Amino acid sequence: MVSPTLTVRFDMIFLFGPGRWGLVGLGWVVADFVAPAMVESAGSRLAACLGSSLAKGHAFAERFVVARVHGNLEALMYDPLVPSTSATHL
Repeated sequence: MVSPTLTVRFDMIFLFGPGRWGLVGLGWVVADFVAPAMVESAGSRLAACLGSSLAKGHAFAERFVVARVHGNLEALMYDPLVPSTSATHL
């Protein structure tokens, strides 16, 4: 038997698509644990990132196939492709 929670989760992914996330702070915890888990999850997509420099952001984006790299927090926060933001290291 499928649990009701599992059914709701898959229904939401089907209706709304996976959650699109923007990551702020691209240190080793994010690179080694958070981003790989999000990439492997059917319910998440890495839509944007913000690192301490554009070069670090672009390297992270290339490694994890992130669509957008932002140069400042305001740009990421108002990105229409990023309804959810996780600030892990500020």
